[in-house]
Amino acid sequence: MKDTLSALTYRLTKGFKGTHGLARLAFLLFTAGGLWMLPDYGVPLDEMTQRGIGIVNNQFISRGDMGILEHRYYGPVFETGSFWLEQFFGISDARGYLLLRHVLLFLLCSSSLIAIYRVVFGMYSSARIALFAAGFYALHPRIFADNCYNSKDALFMALFAWALWHLHCWLKENRMSSFLWFCVVSGIMSTLRIQGLYLPALAGLSWAILYKPSWNSLLKHAAIGLGLTLITLLAFYPYLWLNPLVNLQEVLFTASRFPWPWGTLTDGVYLWSKQTPWWYLPVWMFATTPILMVLFVLIGLIPFQFSRWHWMLWILLAAPVLLAIAMHAPMYDGWRHYYFLWPMCAILGASALHYLDRQKQLQLLAAFLTLTVALFHVLRGHPHQMCFFNEVYPTGQKKLHERWEMDYWGLGYRTALEKLAAGRSDSIKVYAWDGGIWNNMQIMKLEQRRRILPVPRDSAEYLIENLRGPKRQGYPGTIVYSLQPYGDTTLVVFRQH
Repeated sequence: MKDTLSALTYRLTKGFKGTHGLARLAFLLFTAGGLWMLPDYGVPLDEMTQRGIGIVNNQFISRGDMGILEHRYYGPVFETGSFWLEQFFGISDARGYLLLRHVLLFLLCSSSLIAIYRVVFGMYSSARIALFAAGFYALHPRIFADNCYNSKDALFMALFAWALWHLHCWLKENRMSSFLWFCVVSGIMSTLRIQGLYLPALAGLSWAILYKPSWNSLLKHAAIGLGLTLITLLAFYPYLWLNPLVNLQEVLFTASRFPWPWGTLTDGVYLWSKQTPWWYLPVWMFATTPILMVLFVLIGLIPFQFSRWHWMLWILLAAPVLLAIAMHAPMYDGWRHYYFLWPMCAILGASALHYLDRQKQLQLLAAFLTLTVALFHVLRGHPHQMCFFNEVYPTGQKKLHERWEMDYWGLGYRTALEKLAAGRSDSIKVYAWDGGIWNNMQIMKLEQRRRILPVPRDSAEYLIENLRGPKRQGYPGTIVYSLQPYGDTTLVVFRQH
């Protein structure tokens, strides 16, 4: 018996020894902690639409149903795959398939920590700095939350991180297999957002400028890269099967001028998506990122000792921002469409830590403070990290909701509904102007869900106002609950009768 226990203990612990042992343990703890926290999140306003994309793509693949045309501009990879898993496990209850989607998404997104770790370890041969980069990448409060339910932007970011890893391996070791994997991952990523094609295009251009390959090598890689990326995109995007060239052109054209007719509140100004000023993206990125992380990224951008790979990262980070500014790209809901910039930010932040290599104590202190403060923000706002603003906008200011978009996807409805349902056994008549009540009912436990009754406004006992958009006047009635995850109001419940 003693020998058996010793053997079991050895097997369980041997993976946590050696150069990468601490990283494996940290990754395991992060994944376990995230899965434990994940069931607390609500449902975004468009998640049912996203699931619908998977259903119509499955119907097209299985029997040629043309319902796919309604959702032809939205990538189907995750949605179709998660729907197939629902069918495989025989899950029909809404709470079951929503939790399945969230678990699958979180596991996919958390796996990209490995990619960031590998890139930075390959740069500096330091497990300490690589672990800092992975923690930096993982603990952005808003992105941590999005990893649990945002199957568009968060997954796009995760695939971008893996593409960066393969790109780094190709450039460092000149392995054709890494280049091929880079093209495949870029193609799959582009099915989520067609803008993903920018990565192989910009990386190829940067490679030509920074690495100065021969013409033969340049032409060979360009032909293979373009062909394999487009073949992968076509294979995983069923709408393109109908007419590849014409439909791809249509998707590209629509993506550059997407007709989103609303706006977003930014620093007290309500901005229409087509009229956002040049400062929109950098201001949103700054305001919603912990200030110590901002400082690390800014220091990492300074070319103290830049290699060609560092310049590549600098270009991949700066070019999309400058292009968005130059083209007056339509923007909305903060910077979630640009979360794919975060992997470069994390790697450049690790570069800033590397600058302190000769001052080990200062290096460890800076790393510890940065990650500890970020983890604190993640925990104290749970499960509403999507409303985080940094230390420049202090907790208790009570006016952030008048200046900034808060819970734009309405996940706070779940918290409000569970608060109302606590201790009640009768039906609870509620109203909200959007679909947030119905969506978030679906992920609640069945006994709670049965007591929630969405009704027209005149018949409601409670009116719920999610603070989104420019109108924050409230409903008539008595305030019975205010949701304040970071010290400022994101949602208000009024009693009408």
